Amino acid sequence: MKFAISETGQKLQAHPKGRAFCANCKSVVIAKCGDFNIWHWAHESSIDCDSWNYEPKTDWHEKWQKLFGDDQSEISVQHGNECHRADILTNDGLAIEIQNSPISPADIYAREKFYDKMIWVINSKAFKHNLILKEYSSDTGKEIWFRWVRPYPPDSDLSFAVVIPDDDDNDQILQAVKQCEFTKAFDKEQNIHFWTIKKYTFQQSLPKEIFNAFTSYLLDKKLQHNLDDRISYKSKFRWLHLRKIWTTATKPKFIDLNNGYLFYIKTLHENGNGFGMIISQWRFLKKYRVEKTNNTNSN
Repeated sequence: MKFAISETGQKLQAHPKGRAFCANCKSVVIAKCGDFNIWHWAHESSIDCDSWNYEPKTDWHEKWQKLFGDDQSEISVQHGNECHRADILTNDGLAIEIQNSPISPADIYAREKFYDKMIWVINSKAFKHNLILKEYSSDTGKEIWFRWVRPYPPDSDLSFAVVIPDDDDNDQILQAVKQCEFTKAFDKEQNIHFWTIKKYTFQQSLPKEIFNAFTSYLLDKKLQHNLDDRISYKSKFRWLHLRKIWTTATKPKFIDLNNGYLFYIKTLHENGNGFGMIISQWRFLKKYRVEKTNNTNSN
């Protein structure tokens, strides 16, 4: 968990050698401050009092919680004898569950029943390339090969070179070429850097990781270059290799496209087809990030 409380009830973030108390069960928690994972608190007993707190926190979680502020992040909610920590609880009582890892239909049902007034924000990083927004689709394969893939060495088919666009904002293509063990090289004649690997010939397909990263990149650019952040845009869509557990969710579902936009799913069928709306992150926050009201009356 991101926050614990001090003996005086002050909300604390994890810090090296820190000890504090769980806001839910009041038992001792210790700070986990390693080099790789997000700094967080863990129960000294190694057993978390919240059975829903099994998802590792990521930079993506941190981003969303920072957008709403510490006072609306990781808030304990209690109904009877049951208590859970909402990822975000807005000042008007809306729970926002920001979901990165797979989740079971049973857990979806339990959370929706417990919070009732809630919405989902789902990380698309692992499947964005499978989302086809029909008003913004194109022949992705042709565009990738025409603009960013070329034979290497030139005038041969021994291998191919991948050029990473300068505006690969999320480094999604860079991460993909590294994952596929491509190496970086430099073309002096054209004065560009590129990535290549010997085990693929130019006649073969791009590794799926790289193709998927380019597909996500092209969607990012289409939305960023063509949409007005103040307006919502309707779109039919198809979700290839649909994660069918999301057909069981009854509360509003927003897919974070990680490019400044979210896709609000209004209808989702079991064949992966559906209808929704593209909205900017700015518009989403304008609707759901409610400022705390000051009820103090001045005389």
